[in-house]
Amino acid sequence: LGTILFVVQYNLFGYTQAVLSTVAAVVGMIPEGLVFLTSVALSIGAQKMARANVLVQELYCLETLARVDTLCLDKKGTITKGNLKVIKIDSQMDVIPILQDMMYALPDDNATAKAIREYVGDNHFKEAIKVLPFSSERKYSQVIFSDGDYKLGAYEFIVNEIDETVKDKIFSYTSKGYRVLVLYSNEVLAYICIQDELKEDVKEILSYFKEQGVMIKVISGDDTNTVRSICEQANLNGLSFDMRQSKNIPNEISQYSFFGRVAPEQKKEMIASLKQQGHIVAMIGDGVNDIMAL
Repeated sequence: LGTILFVVQYNLFGYTQAVLSTVAAVVGMIPEGLVFLTSVALSIGAQKMARANVLVQELYCLETLARVDTLCLDKKGTITKGNLKVIKIDSQMDVIPILQDMMYALPDDNATAKAIREYVGDNHFKEAIKVLPFSSERKYSQVIFSDGDYKLGAYEFIVNEIDETVKDKIFSYTSKGYRVLVLYSNEVLAYICIQDELKEDVKEILSYFKEQGVMIKVISGDDTNTVRSICEQANLNGLSFDMRQSKNIPNEISQYSFFGRVAPEQKKEMIASLKQQGHIVAMIGDGVNDIMAL
């Protein structure tokens, strides 16, 4: 616009008048025009994001998104497909009827519960006396029947004292990337191995972020060994940390890349710590336990 204006003014009034008129016009155009051009650019960007099913709440978030240097990811449903499937139930007894009764009594409707229901079927034989649904903080569910008290969930959260034999058994499965739940009633009755496959394009996407210099942190409530195994399958390199041993979150979030057994409150604090350290942080998650971090 400045060039066109100069040419027109030069042809009409000569060089001196053309310079004066052009400078006066450009000085006025730059601040107002910059705002206009920025708004147009961000609006076009928002339209492109919308076509990719992204909800843009504030136009300036596009500029912030372009400056992200740290990407925090949940595991299930983000790196993996989230379509959980029970691969096997390792037990010395027939626990299917017990699991059927528990799944009938529990109101849990998460992916894990759906996978177990699909595997064991929907028959039931006994009515529950007391039901304690699964929660992200407790990491197990509990059903009491007239003839027994059963818990289903993460072994280390169910018992007070860890049996090393049981721990080794669980490790043999989690090292393969399986998520392992135990059925417990005074002792471990069964090991339930659940598989979740990587998304087809996750390696390519994560490689792109690494090439762009974006630091990747995987934050999950699952067993740390399972998280590490899944991350290795996704070609991610780094150290893992069990957040049950956490003492200093700002230091831990700086030193480690993969985190297991993370509580919702810890996820939130981890994001806050990264931001306080000067990072521009993006968080991706699809579960209730991700809400505070998001």
